[in-house]
Amino acid sequence: GVGSDPDLLRVQAAQLFISYLGADSGVAGYRLGLLHFGGSVQQVAPLTDVGDPAMRRQLAQAAENPQPIPWTDQLVALNGARSLLADQGRPGSHRVILLLTDGEPAWPDTITRKVGDYRQALTRLAEELAQEKTTLVFVHLDNPNTSCSRRVNAHWLELWQQMAESTPGGALYTARRADDLLP
Repeated sequence: GVGSDPDLLRVQAAQLFISYLGADSGVAGYRLGLLHFGGSVQQVAPLTDVGDPAMRRQLAQAAENPQPIPWTDQLVALNGARSLLADQGRPGSHRVILLLTDGEPAWPDTITRKVGDYRQALTRLAEELAQEKTTLVFVHLDNPNTSCSRRVNAHWLELWQQMAESTPGGALYTARRADDLLP
């Protein structure tokens, strides 16, 4: 759903990424997979060669209409991306997980979870990704008009930055408008 990303920056970001990664495809063989997540992960596209313009168009179309998945669980998303790379990645390839998120971690009351344990699990996962030489990039889609974004800024951005920076070439970016995504 729209949530704290009413302008669907996540769709624009995915489409920009697909376009720009494909523009460089003459230099190297890039492959891109797409996952949508909330409290669960849905594979939208397997790792796909973006050197082919028709495949890039298919990926861009697949990213266009994210179906609502309740809740926001970055840990389940990162584990899903890690599994995708393990199952479909090429041996010796440079692996990057780019996580676009507009919300703080949240789950239904039926799931008992302590925030401290969740934070530790995220940190452990980042350490494992670093050992696997997988780059982690967070793109926080910030909407300062929502209490959710204010909580992310207060309680999660520092951890996400530490996680990203613990991986080779990892980084954290924040976007409030579509043109913030270009750099």
